Amino acid sequence: MAQVVWVSKSMSMTTQKIKLLHHNTEYTPLTSPTSPVAKIVNQYFDTEYYEPGVHYNPADTVLVVPLFNTNPWWQSFVNEGFKMIIDNLTEVPELVRHFWIFTDDPRALTSKPVPTSAMVLQSPNFFRYEDALNWLSAGYDQYRPQRKSLYKALLLMNRRKKHRTQLIKKLGTQLDQCVWSYIEQGKQLNHADVVDINWQRYLNPDWFDQCCISIVAETLTEPPVDRVPFVTEKTWKAVAMQHPFVVLGEPGTLQYLHSLGFETFENLWSEDYDTTQSTKRRIGQVVENVVQYDMAPLDKLTLKKIKHNRNHFFNREIIHQFVMDEIVNPILEYASK
Repeated sequence: MAQVVWVSKSMSMTTQKIKLLHHNTEYTPLTSPTSPVAKIVNQYFDTEYYEPGVHYNPADTVLVVPLFNTNPWWQSFVNEGFKMIIDNLTEVPELVRHFWIFTDDPRALTSKPVPTSAMVLQSPNFFRYEDALNWLSAGYDQYRPQRKSLYKALLLMNRRKKHRTQLIKKLGTQLDQCVWSYIEQGKQLNHADVVDINWQRYLNPDWFDQCCISIVAETLTEPPVDRVPFVTEKTWKAVAMQHPFVVLGEPGTLQYLHSLGFETFENLWSEDYDTTQSTKRRIGQVVENVVQYDMAPLDKLTLKKIKHNRNHFFNREIIHQFVMDEIVNPILEYASK
């Protein structure tokens, strides 16, 4: 296969790369050496750590800071006319009401208005391609299920949230047929408490092999306003590991997955819950699907769907195009103004 070379129109106008300047004590997916997205971004930009006393040129340097940052090292640069990117790739857009500043005292969280000259970098599909890149590097694109089907469903939860607690209560005795975690409530699985920077991306193939389907308890469940549904690694785990899934997320989540080219599983249960606005009612519909699900071997249509999802999710050209469309080109446009 011929190598695919991506060339931005903005990039082709100059041979000099824009410098992305960030602080070595702060993590942003855009610039961190451990970020798989940054490895693509670095093909189009130079990234440097800030060093006190070094002269920087606002014509070719853009500051990069996280939405939650530890010190305002950037303030004097902004006063001098430097452009600044606020990296909000991993949080919901609604969080960008303020620019949050942490201090040495964890109780002393303060905030500043977002500078009007700053670019708030947000990507509706960030988790989709970041997770794909993470799991490609781990070799999960080569995973082939060894289905044991000992349990009905896999349910992986960490942070305590009202809708997750309600889901557990509603599932009741169905939990006896599940492999499940709720870490902040003290319910863990083997390796679920791995101490690692990417522990949220940890996958244990045996969990998926033991279970027929996944119940995904997403981060948010209330109807989104003026944005697409917030889909995180919780959903993409099921896609990557070739599991049929029901999603307790925001209304329209399944419709959004369809728009991205993924299949869902109306052949196994009713997906009417995706249009239900009430979280309480949606929980009931999701649980009813789980109750009624038959633990029979997956039929040909379902197997076709999960294989399609896996191949589509790990498609490198699609991943690269997302990074170009939602990160690289917007930054180049901002920097050139």
